[in-house]
Order: sequence, then structure tokens, then C-alpha cells
Amino acid sequence: SKLFEFLACGKPVVCSCVGAPRRLLESANAGILVKPQNFEAFAESIMNLYNSSEQRNYFGTNGRKFIEENFSLDVFEKNLERILKQLMI
Repeated sequence: SKLFEFLACGKPVVCSCVGAPRRLLESANAGILVKPQNFEAFAESIMNLYNSSEQRNYFGTNGRKFIEENFSLDVFEKNLERILKQLMI
């Protein structure tokens, strides 16, 4: 449930999740996905991000942009307005 907050803050994410969180992170291209229970890969991914400001900035920028374009209040407002107009027809 913290994934949206991390992305909105422009922070790269290392995730061993499945399902919707995994698809969200893949869509945002905002972090590194590792297989669940693969602790070595998880630690290695953290160290790779720690050692690469370029990669941190890339993933962080992607995450922030993804949230702004898909989950901002402006987007919700436009979608709600569209739905309400369709209901009134």
C-alpha cells in the first residue's frame, strides 16, 4: 500500500511483489523487480541503486511522472467528470 507514496516521492523501488503491485511498478518503470524470496537479488538490487545515482534518478523520475499522469487529483477529477456526464446521458 506504500507503493504509490514511494513513486509520488520520486523514489526508486526494489520490489519482490506479485499481482497488482508488480504490474504497477512494471507500468511505471520505476524500480527493480526481483523474484519473491530471492534475498540475494534483493540485496544486490539495493546496492546497485545505492551505487548508481543515474539509475536512482531514472527510476525516481519515471515513478513521479507515472503518478502525476495517472493518479493525480486532476486525473481523478477529469475521470469523475467524464463518468458523471456519461451517466447523465
